[in-house]
Amino acid sequence: MMRVMLLIIFSLLMIAGCSSTPPKVTSEFSEDIEKEFQNVENSVFEQSVQVKYDETSDFYPQVSEEKSSVVSDETLDLTRDKETIEAASNEGPVGQAMALCYSSKNNEGFKILQGQAKFNQKNPTYYLALGNCYFLQAKYRMALLYYNKAREISPNFAPAINNIGVVHEIDNLHQNALSAYAAATKSRPLSSTPSFNQAQLLLRYNLSKLALPILEKLHQTENNKVEIILALANCYILEGRFGEAVVLFERAKDNYKLPTQQLLHYAYVMSITGKKNDARDILSDIDPADGNYDQTFYAKLKQEFGL
Repeated sequence: MMRVMLLIIFSLLMIAGCSSTPPKVTSEFSEDIEKEFQNVENSVFEQSVQVKYDETSDFYPQVSEEKSSVVSDETLDLTRDKETIEAASNEGPVGQAMALCYSSKNNEGFKILQGQAKFNQKNPTYYLALGNCYFLQAKYRMALLYYNKAREISPNFAPAINNIGVVHEIDNLHQNALSAYAAATKSRPLSSTPSFNQAQLLLRYNLSKLALPILEKLHQTENNKVEIILALANCYILEGRFGEAVVLFERAKDNYKLPTQQLLHYAYVMSITGKKNDARDILSDIDPADGNYDQTFYAKLKQEFGL
């Protein structure tokens, strides 16, 4: 009987609640907080339209300073010039952000990338850009994090794989770096950057026979890149092909300002082919106060060839 009475009472309460005027709802927030959020619209909670990945917008980051030896010290890309930066800036907001980071305007680049986050959650190029901007600030662990995030989305994403190799090279994990460069080259055979990085790392260990076919192939398609010309010339020196090295050094010097270390290599190969006067002229272009060259090699060269 008691159970029936409780059910009747509960039913009456429900009826009374439905028929009576509902009480005014009071906000649990202060008036100031309500004003702060009064402009929030439902569109904020709608799913963002994701930007599709377009492989034509992939860019490798580039180094800015002139290296003492482009064969051994070049990092992520062959050059960083105005045309490359302009090309990146034309590839939408993410490309613009990368161009700003290349131009040492990191804060502006990161600001754009932050604004693009919700549109690019499935776009590996976006995470590549984040990694590149961190890399150019020498924040290599953060760069590696975002390169791996790009690979999580696209496992064969060549720019990220290449740049992972560069981080490994900086950490002196050269075997890992070579593996990464080889994987990036396999993923995108027509891309010159990972192939060049692979060849220059091989040259660091005087493995010229392994580097030679890579550089000769690159030279066939990229024969206007001074870094490739010089790398191949140095490879020819290691292989004892001095005449071919001379031809490449002469072409490079006619068209570009060579790093001091490369001038020493050029003078050496001229001396060894019997052109001592030309070697003297080359050495005369070297400023002894310039610290970007092997001074021990410079002294031995002058002594051995009487320069």
